Amino acid sequence: MSKTYLKEAATASKLITKFGGPAVVVRTGAPTGLEYDPSFGGEITFAALIADIAHSVTRSENSVIEQGEKAGVMVMVDGDVPSKTDSIRISGEDFVFVELKPLKPNPDGSVVLYEYVA
Repeated sequence: MSKTYLKEAATASKLITKFGGPAVVVRTGAPTGLEYDPSFGGEITFAALIADIAHSVTRSENSVIEQGEKAGVMVMVDGDVPSKTDSIRISGEDFVFVELKPLKPNPDGSVVLYEYVA
């Protein structure tokens, strides 16, 4: 990440830590066993910090967030990269990602935050 955005990324992370809360991104392990009868691996979890912004986010299809969905911004604690096929665990409840967009405001393309709807 360029020096220009190090301060902004640190500020965003600080604000999410102060006003947000912890969450866990959950990925199902790779399937094992026979092709016609696979067994799915255990959960792989990644720590994240989130801030709920449901009141201001809209979906790209120009529809609003549906009741019961969660929306916000997320910082991955250890620099892991979440996938739209993952789910997010917030306060012990799992939500499947409906949208997951990396926010890359800097010219070198480094991801600062992720915006999600789950």
